[in-house]
Amino acid sequence: MWPFSRQWTAPSPQHCRCARHLDDALLATVLPRAAAWLHEAGEDVPPTAIGSLIDHEELGVEPPEPGGEPDEELLEEGFHYSLWLGDAARLHYDDEATPVATVLGQHRGIRKAQQEDREIILIKAPRLCPDGALTALALSLADPRVRLARAPD
Repeated sequence: MWPFSRQWTAPSPQHCRCARHLDDALLATVLPRAAAWLHEAGEDVPPTAIGSLIDHEELGVEPPEPGGEPDEELLEEGFHYSLWLGDAARLHYDDEATPVATVLGQHRGIRKAQQEDREIILIKAPRLCPDGALTALALSLADPRVRLARAPD
């Protein structure tokens, strides 16, 4: 736990240490469906761009604004952000593949990523701004390691 965690507020993009922020190229990135969902989702489901998932609140971050303070319970455990993956995001990763939280924890600036449940990942990332934390989640979901090469037998 960080000694000053109770005083922590989310940094602004001008004062963060993020490796990348959301940009047009990332928002336009189309995610492939996970192998386990290819047959279930059907061919009539259009490809999904990261920007669409964010716009439809299927990928998100709390606190959502620079200067925002996380839930006190998160701070007590040393976490700074709560990230979520909604049902539509679920189509883009496999439970049997490398967990999204594992890939997320490998991003620069993230000291720990902990999967709380299917939809929530907590991260310790005191120097990332909310946009950078959401960017790391989006990049993790775009990583092919979170999908199996083929559907399990």
